[in-house]
Amino acid sequence: MDKTISSNQYAFIKGKHMVHVVVALNEIIYLARMSMKPCMVFKVDFEKAYYSVNWSFLNYMKGRMC
Repeated sequence: MDKTISSNQYAFIKGKHMVHVVVALNEIIYLARMSMKPCMVFKVDFEKAYYSVNWSFLNYMKGRMC
């Protein structure tokens, strides 16, 4: 299963909880602010939004951030 499920996944994994995602996100935002680097946070419910996301626009914005 280690090859199938990313170590970053927290949902539906025994011993991991969604609250860990919130903690990790807070740390990422804190580090981005402290380093004065731009940071983009993108959260979407992929089950509902996968087909309605404008992927070309999202890829464009990701490219602008780099």
